[in-house]
Amino acid sequence: RGAQVFACGMLCTAATLALFLAGFPKSILIYFGTLHCLGLCMMLWPTLEKLSALRLSILALLPILLGQWLKGRSFSFPWLLPLGFVPRGFATSDYFPLLPNLGWFLLGAVMGRIVYRKKQTLLPMVNPKNPIVRFFSFLGRHSLWIYLIHQPLISGICMLFI
Repeated sequence: RGAQVFACGMLCTAATLALFLAGFPKSILIYFGTLHCLGLCMMLWPTLEKLSALRLSILALLPILLGQWLKGRSFSFPWLLPLGFVPRGFATSDYFPLLPNLGWFLLGAVMGRIVYRKKQTLLPMVNPKNPIVRFFSFLGRHSLWIYLIHQPLISGICMLFI
């Protein structure tokens, strides 16, 4: 699933590259956005999931602290952009570096282990035929597609007013 999410991120990169080549400003380009970051975190997770909640929590602090240290700094090289080393003059329409976001991802996994220790839902049982429940279930099952569609839709609407 992580590879699928990352591939969708690359699709967003390709789409913004096409827009840039069509005359949009360079700041429209997505180099390492939300889907790139989430997909890579998901692909890294199998190497970390065997760690205890305590070790994961401690490990999560490292990318968070490094990410905070990197915030506001710029560098003369672009090749570590996915980690959070931002080159001078960098502008993009979507940027989520691994530092600090891998740490937040890991803390989310720790919270999931703690809150869902029994591996069962804590939400009250609801009627699955209820239209509101069906609507939110649909959104949850199709969240990646909704995310992919909402970006160009909202951008297009905004461009109508600019």
